[in-house]
Amino acid sequence: MEKKYKITIDQLGEVEINEKMIRRCYLRVYPNGKITASVPHNYGKQRTERFIATHKKWVLDKLVEINDKSQKIYYKGDEITLAEQSAVKIMQFYETKRKEAYSLFRSILTTYIDKYPLFSPAPILKIRSMVSWGLYNKTKNQITLNLKLIQADIESIKMVVFHELCHMIEQNHSSKFYALLKQEFPHYKVIKKRMKNYNTRF
Repeated sequence: MEKKYKITIDQLGEVEINEKMIRRCYLRVYPNGKITASVPHNYGKQRTERFIATHKKWVLDKLVEINDKSQKIYYKGDEITLAEQSAVKIMQFYETKRKEAYSLFRSILTTYIDKYPLFSPAPILKIRSMVSWGLYNKTKNQITLNLKLIQADIESIKMVVFHELCHMIEQNHSSKFYALLKQEFPHYKVIKKRMKNYNTRF
């Protein structure tokens, strides 16, 4: 059974601890700065603190990296500057682009549906703010794209749209899925790496 609690570590602040039925310890730093540690069941607070202290430099480096990225805001691949770059103001900016984003995403979706008859029947398109870039719901035949995808350059947006269309045929990220994806994006790994410049956690 999982056990969750929080401890405070000097320089790091609050760390969420998850005791699980695992053999090794793991640390994770989320894009929003949240720090979690997964440790074996009954590992104990003192041993957990020592484990985190041993990896403190790694965590601090990750926090610095996240902070650097969080200062950069993009619109269609170009870095932009807002008068106030708080999370609220950033999301307000992207909300003003909702209609434009929907129009762009719909146009790209329609182009691929026309080009590839196997993507039939045409899925419903929805837009909302979420952590992932896109989702496909087979039951509803619905593709949901992240409003914040409008940050990305056009090629990256196209790949995300095509990626979700591929899930209409292959639900999992199998070899067949990637074979289909590579028909349109043989260099998808390069684009996937570039997507790391953009932030979904505003």
